[in-house]
Amino acid sequence: MDSKMLPFDLTSLMTAVAQYPDAIIKILKEIIGKLCQSVDEARKNLEAEASKANKQQKTIIDNYTAALKREAEKMNKVSNDNAANMCKVFQAALKDIAAETAKCSKQINESQGASIKPVMDQMKLLQGKLDEYSKELTNKLKELRGTEKPARVVRGFPQVRSLLPHLWCPKVDELLWEMNRRGDYLQMYSDDGVILITGKRLSTVSGVMQTALCHMEKWCKKLINRKIKNTSKMCDDGSSTCPIRQKSEEILKILRLQMKRLVDTIDDACKRLDIVSKTASDEQKSTIETIKTTLINEAEKLRKGSKENAEDMNKALKEAVEVVSTELEKVSKDNLLVTDTSLQSLTKKLDDFKKRNN
Repeated sequence: MDSKMLPFDLTSLMTAVAQYPDAIIKILKEIIGKLCQSVDEARKNLEAEASKANKQQKTIIDNYTAALKREAEKMNKVSNDNAANMCKVFQAALKDIAAETAKCSKQINESQGASIKPVMDQMKLLQGKLDEYSKELTNKLKELRGTEKPARVVRGFPQVRSLLPHLWCPKVDELLWEMNRRGDYLQMYSDDGVILITGKRLSTVSGVMQTALCHMEKWCKKLINRKIKNTSKMCDDGSSTCPIRQKSEEILKILRLQMKRLVDTIDDACKRLDIVSKTASDEQKSTIETIKTTLINEAEKLRKGSKENAEDMNKALKEAVEVVSTELEKVSKDNLLVTDTSLQSLTKKLDDFKKRNN
């Protein structure tokens, strides 16, 4: 830990002290106690190791343990009824101990004689404790501030772009009911909306928000899958049941977009295979060329295929995804994919295509 850079600044610390003096005294008393204990343990262990060192190294270690003892005494003497003073002493102790540790480590490395690994390990352990206690204080202060007023997180949720508003409105009732059951709060207008989560602590609120967003994403994917397989939806307006049908033009628009994305994915795969081929063996190059030819043929089929018949387009998409996935699996089996993360990314895209069309 850099002695000049601590995870918190004195200004924010003093602000928390002014608002919650009793609570901050309790927190600081606990953490200062832990730090004193760690410093004393390190000092005793180092004194034991000093006897195994040469004269020069022993002097360095003795000076370091004396400095640790002084810092521990300062912390033990601090008044437990003055929060501001406790803050200053704690912050100064962290800074001074970090500086003394860095100084001792440097002197030992530059000294003559065998390296004393247990001493270096002990200093590294103490360094880790300094980081741990400073972070612990920061986190507890954040929690303490979070009790002043409810934390609040607002996030917009994913858009189902190709879903028409007249389809969104009846389907969103399902989402509203489910999110309400979970205890999440949604604010909506037209075909857009946000999730609003409130709570006592920011860390808790953030966790709840992440869970809500995951649920939202699953719901959206489920809805995207349904809109192609089922072209008819039913909604209950309270008095009669009315069919809501997705226009055939809208289905074709979605399928054309998916087809274009798949062709682009295949083109990207061919480009990446060209790059991999440059460092491949002759046998691997032959395999790559065969795979490329198959991919190019599939892309051409999609380009020249029907763009007006939804059933034919959906069938062509599924067949192309299966063929391309099989070919890229061959690349992986031949160990050509080991270092090429781009091809791995393309394989993941194809898996997504499969999920959307199943």
